[in-house]
Amino acid sequence: MKNTNKTVTIIAICILFFSSAISASAEAFFSGYSGAAITANPTETLQKPQLTGQAFFAGQFDLSGIFVFRTELSVQTDNIFSHGLFQDTPASFSIDEISVTTRFKTRTASHFFAIFLGEYESIGSDLFLQRQFGIRPFGSKIMETWLGLNGTAIYPFSGAGLTYTVRFQYPTALGAYFYVNEKDSLINLNTDIRFAGIFNNAVFDIAIGASFPIETKDSSGKNVFLLIRTMDIHSGFSLLLGNRYSTSLFLQGGIHKLRVNPKQNEHVLKLSDLYFIIEPRFVGKRLQFHFSLFNIPQDMAEDLFYIQNPMGCNLTVFSDNLQIGMFNTTIGSLFTLSAQDKTLSDINTIRTENLAFQIAPFLSTRIFGGTLNTSIKLDVLDLKEWRDSFKFTLGYKVQL
Repeated sequence: MKNTNKTVTIIAICILFFSSAISASAEAFFSGYSGAAITANPTETLQKPQLTGQAFFAGQFDLSGIFVFRTELSVQTDNIFSHGLFQDTPASFSIDEISVTTRFKTRTASHFFAIFLGEYESIGSDLFLQRQFGIRPFGSKIMETWLGLNGTAIYPFSGAGLTYTVRFQYPTALGAYFYVNEKDSLINLNTDIRFAGIFNNAVFDIAIGASFPIETKDSSGKNVFLLIRTMDIHSGFSLLLGNRYSTSLFLQGGIHKLRVNPKQNEHVLKLSDLYFIIEPRFVGKRLQFHFSLFNIPQDMAEDLFYIQNPMGCNLTVFSDNLQIGMFNTTIGSLFTLSAQDKTLSDINTIRTENLAFQIAPFLSTRIFGGTLNTSIKLDVLDLKEWRDSFKFTLGYKVQL
């Protein structure tokens, strides 16, 4: 109950803040997104299955076309049935983004200055391209999540910081980010530059930056006020060659951390810090086929539904824009072959017993102004222990 009261208090403060902003301007415009999903999987007895929930809310107030106030909140619950359906359930709550953006135009470009707390338009997410160019999301189906608009990120721009973006008349944009956060129990100063653009048959988003860990002890163990001994380089990109209506190639990749001047027991680059998705997409008259090769961090895979292990390949087959009665529907299935407990560093040790082959049929329907998604997932190579891999999810997203 204590955590619930804290959550309600934070949400109330955010609502009060934005209500005050609206009253200060007669030309305020609100838009937002909201989504929720439940995921269920059986237990050994089948009497009380595991049931967890995810939800997010993202709101934006545009004041007279000059200031934009944004906030995004997300919640992820523990097993709802563990304490009873109508009892308090432990949950992790986070304020994913609070930001204020001011903008103005010159003859040749639009300029945006923003101050933010939380995660802000991270590389690997479509959010930056959506906000700057108004395009539809084009990321991979296998990376879908219900934890906010940013979704999964190659490298998160998170912490407390500020950013400047210039969008040119030609459909390209250039951005610079400066922010502070905590990683590995150290305060880090971060800076990134970004370049993105859209063309008739190409969309790209590229970023590169560096983190500077601030230490308070020197090599002999003595306390110091500030010591920057090393630097971590990170980068990422998203690229779509072609468009969603024809055969295309989607590429996404990056480096989470490349350490300059490492200690004796540290690596310059760990294979687990590499990220990539290679996804050719083929569009036919009735069916679309997306084939993916992927390698993602383990902690990222834990937040996804369609991917269980960090390394593998996937085939997604689906039929889009089917008219079933009065509903516009997408029906398809994902087939994912992956290696359990294996990474690029020990890829040569993969054996048949390490493999998982998951089948995940899904259905997506436009209804009540939003999108209703449902899917089930099962590892067909381990049917004896089917309860460990079987999952069902039902979710709904809507633009407010």
